[in-house]
Amino acid sequence: MSDGPTKVRIEPFEWPELETSPVGLRYARFRAMVYVMEQKFRDPDVLDLRGGETDAYDPVSRHFIAFADDTPKIIGCARTIHDPLGILPAEKYFPGVMGRADLDPTRCAEVSRFISRGPSMRSRRSVSLLLIRSLLLAGMNDGLDHVLFIVEEPFTKWLASLAIPSTRLAEYRLIPEEAGELAPIAVHIRDCDRVLAERHPIYAEAVARGTTRLEMALASTE
Repeated sequence: MSDGPTKVRIEPFEWPELETSPVGLRYARFRAMVYVMEQKFRDPDVLDLRGGETDAYDPVSRHFIAFADDTPKIIGCARTIHDPLGILPAEKYFPGVMGRADLDPTRCAEVSRFISRGPSMRSRRSVSLLLIRSLLLAGMNDGLDHVLFIVEEPFTKWLASLAIPSTRLAEYRLIPEEAGELAPIAVHIRDCDRVLAERHPIYAEAVARGTTRLEMALASTE
């Protein structure tokens, strides 16, 4: 018996497609449910009148949404923030961190609102890998070198469990507005893509598809 969805669809979106659409409303409410109500990274006061969670970075982000099977049910998401001027949230919380790491911020994107949901570790891992593949390919297509995450230590360990090669750029520190101790980590896009393709069959199949829009049968690949 399957312990989760038999298929997952990853769809990339630009913000104008989401801002006033039914998909965008479900996406904002999904983020609110997980990021605000469950994990309590933000205060419920930030929710909009529709019960969704959005912020000022959404218009300058590319958004990736994972849907279960052939349904509108959202089971995962991520966004990549890229500012052509190189102004990323990481510099707000960790001033000077990009320069100290010798990273060109104009060739980086910052990943946030990364959520993977499912009834089992297996399904959550699969959804995570497919979201990562889509956002890394988008980064390569945009000519970027690295993606950054600002994460708590448990999430860092989760990324390591997927065999994602990363470099921590600073010590963990309390970020009150994010309600936790976080640190910035950098992931080299092409190195990560290669390692994950070698390690995970479902990721290798996604690479063979060559697109950020994925529709994958989970049971046949994991």
